[in-house]
Amino acid sequence: MKKLIALVMTLVMAVGMFAGCLSATALGDGMPNPFIDCDTMKEAEKIAGFSMTTPKKIRKIKISWIQAVEDDMIQVAYESKKDEIRVRKAYRTQNLDGDYNNYKYTRYTIINKKIVKLRGDSDRFYVVNWNSGKFSYSITTAKGFTKKQVKSLVSRIS
Repeated sequence: MKKLIALVMTLVMAVGMFAGCLSATALGDGMPNPFIDCDTMKEAEKIAGFSMTTPKKIRKIKISWIQAVEDDMIQVAYESKKDEIRVRKAYRTQNLDGDYNNYKYTRYTIINKKIVKLRGDSDRFYVVNWNSGKFSYSITTAKGFTKKQVKSLVSRIS
């Protein structure tokens, strides 16, 4: 009799746990991923509702993938074994880099009449942000850029 009760209790607990997992999944708990993978920049522009210009290569690294958020953002990634670079443009004027690290230095400079915010250490910058018109831009990198490299990139992204 004790074995039967133990078996029934085990089954009830297992069904309860399984039902809990199903209901969370079925109800869609959690936020869905808003990014849509794109094969071309033209496709991303259509989804986002605006155009974007980025270099074909950064540090000899080709574009690895492109994503867009409907009526909001385009994100372009350049990835290699040595570096990971993200370039973003969004239809808003607020920070969109997604980098929440604390850096030793935050500096501002003017590039092509735009105020550009640089975050990094004494000679390398890992996060670059600026606004132009109704758009925000960001560049993030794992390896860091020199100020000269930042100037070149900001001039080539629109």
